[in-house]
Amino acid sequence: MKDSSFVILDALAFVGVLIIKERKILFANKALGDILAWRPKDLVGKMLEVIFSETAYGIFLESFSRLEAGENTKMQTDALCQRQDKENIYCVFSLESLGDGRVVITVQDAANGGLVIDHLTGLYNRRAFFTLANHETETAKRFKRDLFVVFIDVDGLKKVNDNLGHAAGDELLRSVAEILRCTFRKSDVIARVGGDEFSVLALGEPGTIEALMIRLEAMVEIANQESMIRHGFSTSLSTGAVRYDPEKLFHLALKEADKKMYENKEKKR
Repeated sequence: MKDSSFVILDALAFVGVLIIKERKILFANKALGDILAWRPKDLVGKMLEVIFSETAYGIFLESFSRLEAGENTKMQTDALCQRQDKENIYCVFSLESLGDGRVVITVQDAANGGLVIDHLTGLYNRRAFFTLANHETETAKRFKRDLFVVFIDVDGLKKVNDNLGHAAGDELLRSVAEILRCTFRKSDVIARVGGDEFSVLALGEPGTIEALMIRLEAMVEIANQESMIRHGFSTSLSTGAVRYDPEKLFHLALKEADKKMYENKEKKR
């Protein structure tokens, strides 16, 4: 690739581009700098791992090493990147080998591209939840942290839709999303995984999940102080929370949290 091509790549406004060789960054365009909060010239010469946390880089290499080995010439994958300010950002990658040891990597902010965000609530969607579950599991293993899975169901959404209309039902779901954002931490993974179903992954220490569930109840009460007046409905949530052993299958923990949620729902009837 000639240097003149770099000018074209720099003109791309929303798609980040990296050119690497032997995992060292040879070129980064302006859009990548905007996505990852780096000055492009400061990335040049650094190893590719600088744009990932240690855990995320290990996950990324599981796919990337197959391209390096010549099993593929093109591939797509997604992973968490780490901005220069250490904030995580979920990105989608397209990689293509140029055949001379160099690899072109395009990077898109998955959230801004609408690829992993639920448009109604602004939370992660189901696809993102299960992708990020892999990252959180590896983090829990590496740093020997507890990982908690929370399953949340919105009580009475159908009743709100039937009696007040679907616009009110949508407002209820947005209200629940805001409650979850206020309850859980920025580092937790919060997602809408179904019509009236939400899931959360939270890293922490013993006692973390109990404190968060108490906070969730308090945030629901606060939200309900004004929702009846403003929207004509109150919010009620059925929840199930379990500690997840990262050495076991993730879907088993999610199934157990789902079971506890239904037990919680039955107690209210």
